This record gives sequence, structure tokens and C-alpha cells, in this order.
Amino acid sequence: MNKTLKINESFANIPQDITVQLPEFYEELTNHRHVQDTLAYSEAQLGGYFHKYFPRSYVETFTVMGLLLNASQRYRSMLSEKHHLILLDIGGGIGENMIGMLKFISAALPGMQSVLIYSIDGNKRALDYQARLIKKLKLNFIATFNPVHHLFSSETMIEELESFISEKACYDIVMASKFLNEFYRKDNAVTGLYSRFIEFGSAVLDHEGILMITELTDCLPGRGHLNMVFNRETLAYYRACVSPVKQVFPVQCHLWRDCCEDANKCFVQQRYLMGKAKTFTQIFCQESLGSQFYSEKYVNKQKNGPIRIKETGYNGGHFCYNGRLCDTV
Repeated sequence: MNKTLKINESFANIPQDITVQLPEFYEELTNHRHVQDTLAYSEAQLGGYFHKYFPRSYVETFTVMGLLLNASQRYRSMLSEKHHLILLDIGGGIGENMIGMLKFISAALPGMQSVLIYSIDGNKRALDYQARLIKKLKLNFIATFNPVHHLFSSETMIEELESFISEKACYDIVMASKFLNEFYRKDNAVTGLYSRFIEFGSAVLDHEGILMITELTDCLPGRGHLNMVFNRETLAYYRACVSPVKQVFPVQCHLWRDCCEDANKCFVQQRYLMGKAKTFTQIFCQESLGSQFYSEKYVNKQKNGPIRIKETGYNGGHFCYNGRLCDTV
């Protein structure tokens, strides 16, 4: 999208045709076969992944950020006043969610001058693909790309991440898009990784920064859907310690996390215009920002009734009110 969007414009109605939305990527949309796993992809397989998944993942980030800025006047004002951002993308594959973020910044924040990007991924070819795509982007700011090739282990991932990060590092945006779930799906014994990653993010976020985690809603044998695993782990994390970060998206988790009673049944899910992808996005920030993220008027309006958490019902409820699932509007 090359035009500058008004800061309060709705970002929900995004064109479904990626060749309209991102004409600079038209040549990448070749008819590759469908593929499933990206870690050891060849160049041709990465092209296939791009063809199938890039459009919907791009739209995910673009849409969520639009919802976030439209809901929070404080965060919108903070971003509008910034001219330089530092972005950390972890396990981003070919960078579809990260590029959605860059295009959103370009469309919504015309005063932005530069974005410094650090991208860590286990596939060197994917990082090369990211670099090529970023060079093609039409942005209204300078994007500087710094790739880091590293293959993570679930047992030591947080320590490995910390080894890359300077003690003085402060990021405006930390992203992990459909990355952490890979460890859970490959080893059903993995537990606590979501909460440890949130704790890591809280240590490297700027006081006005956000941590964005986007995941699939796949089902783990004997453990339920990944979004339920996420709910259980993060709820246990918040109840076990005084966390330096506060959840701000989805809004029902921001409002009622402390009194949540149905974490083990809650099927939080977002669906977008592009395709049938089923994902969930969770956003966190420092407590100092999180406690003021939404206006009192906005919070009171949301508290007046149940908040939709899914397109259709799941386990008897598709709305949340005061930390409990309900069936009624």
C-alpha cells in the first residue's frame, strides 16, 4: 500500500489480492507446490511457502497493529512522535509478519525516518529471502537489515537469545511469529516456553515497546490447542510472580487476566480476510505503559458487555466476560 493512511483509519478492509497490496512482490508469486516446514527449505520451497502463506501472514500483522493503534490513543501518539525504531524478529522465516509490520509503519506513521531490523532464524536461505524482499519494499523510511543465522534448542533457547542481546539493548518491537509452536509440536514434552519467552521479552523491551507473539491454533496430543496451552502457561506465570509486563491484546485478556477462570477452555482466535488461516496474536508491553495503554472511556465501554473471542462457539462459549466464557451477546 503506497498511499499514506490516516492514523485513525480502519485497517480491516485490506485488498485480498496481494498483487494489489504489494505489487513489488508480484514476481515472487510463482506457482510453487505446497510445502509444510521451513527450517531446511531450499530456495524453491521457500518460494512455495511465500506463494501460500505470505499474503495471509502479512495481513495478520497489518490488521492487528491497526486495531491496536485505533484502540489506544496513548500508544498511537507515542509511535507518531517516534522517528526511529528498533525491531527484533525471532524465527520469522521468510519474514512475512515482519514485512507486514514494516508496511504498516510506512502506511500509518509518515514521520518515521528509519527502522533498524535484527532478524534471527535457523534457515540461512530464509534470511537471504528476507533480505531480498526488504530491498524490494517501497517504504517511506530507511530499513536497515541485520540477519543472524542460528538454530535454537527448546531447552536453551532463552539463554541463546540472551547471548545475542546486549545488556543495554532496548527494542521498540519484538516479534515471534509462528515460531514457538514449532518446539511444542516437535516435542510434546516441552512446557513453559511461552512464559519464559514473555519474561525474556520484558527484559529487552523499551519502556514504550511491544512484544508481539503470533501462533497457530494447532492441537497437541493430550494437551489441547496451542492457544489453550498458551493461556495456561501465561496465567500460571502471572499468578506465580509480579510480572514487569502487562498484556494489552486481546483486550479481554488485558481487562480480565487477573480474574480469568476459563483459561483451559478459552479458544482465542483471530481470522482475517486472506484465506482461512487460524491464528492467535498476543501483545505485551511494560507495566508502566500497559496500565495506561487504553483510555478509561475505552476500558469502561469494553467492560459493559461480553467480548467476542472467536467467530463461532467452542466448548460451549465464544464470548468472554469478566474472565469467564459465555454464550450470550
